[in-house]
Amino acid sequence: MEGGSRAFGLIHMAASPEPEEIVPDFRLPASTGHELELGSFLGKVPILFVFLDPGASQDRALLAVLNERLREFGEQRSQVLVVMRITAGETTQISEEDDLAVPILADANGGMARDFGLEREGGSAAFVADRSGKLVRRFHPLPDDDPGEIVESLLFSIRALDSTVAPNTAGTGEGIRVDREFFALIAEEARVSEEEAPVLVSEFLEALAPALDREARRVVDDLLPESLSVPETRGSGGEDVKDVLLGTLEESSVAIGRPAEHARVVAEALARRATPAQLERLQESIADDDVLALFETHRGDLTRKNPTSGAPHKVDND
Repeated sequence: MEGGSRAFGLIHMAASPEPEEIVPDFRLPASTGHELELGSFLGKVPILFVFLDPGASQDRALLAVLNERLREFGEQRSQVLVVMRITAGETTQISEEDDLAVPILADANGGMARDFGLEREGGSAAFVADRSGKLVRRFHPLPDDDPGEIVESLLFSIRALDSTVAPNTAGTGEGIRVDREFFALIAEEARVSEEEAPVLVSEFLEALAPALDREARRVVDDLLPESLSVPETRGSGGEDVKDVLLGTLEESSVAIGRPAEHARVVAEALARRATPAQLERLQESIADDDVLALFETHRGDLTRKNPTSGAPHKVDND
């Protein structure tokens, strides 16, 4: 295509599905160790389905770039699902060998590929569905192109979708789209200044770090604004993570007197940035029920268990 980027050209060469074509239903084991199904995402987030051949070097290179740029898809509040014609055990092996965060669905008998209209030897393909489940873009086959340019094209399609955001939505990846809104919400609900909000999040992360294994750390890092990250500190083992979390916040200059309330506010703000698959990965990775309850948006759980930490802040969402 003259005068434009190759990625832009790829977008316009992609065939649009027939009107009102809906994503076929699915329920398949995934590299996360659990089964994933359409109902977990329908009505919540756009989905990018990428069908790849694990034995093709080009497809493995594309998978690596998808994984490297997964955060950018998360910033668009979308879910990426890679589909391969392999067993559940093989998806786990690939994920561990390549240190992947992107979920891989095990379509061992090729049923999902057939439901999407792909022939048995049809090559790699990608499909974009909006949050209602309507297929809005098809890339079949994916071109033998630079993987970075292909991923840029897929991102372009996601960005082109309607970005209307439902307010106060937890666990859908839709609630807080930009970093300033994230910090503004924390400042309002925790009753701190906007300058103190990033400090509060940093203190929360420092206290939470001992509860996170490698997978949970990666998920939380993906949810954070780029200016923040989970510190590399580790617990000594056997620590009560709840007590560490509340104790650290109790001593902080921002959360003093209200550590449980502030822990809940930060965790819920992070949960609103997460997709359902990311929350599921946290559930698999965080063993401490009290800390996990924060990410599951059970308002005031820790505060009720620790009444001396301060009364819950009632938030008016009207």
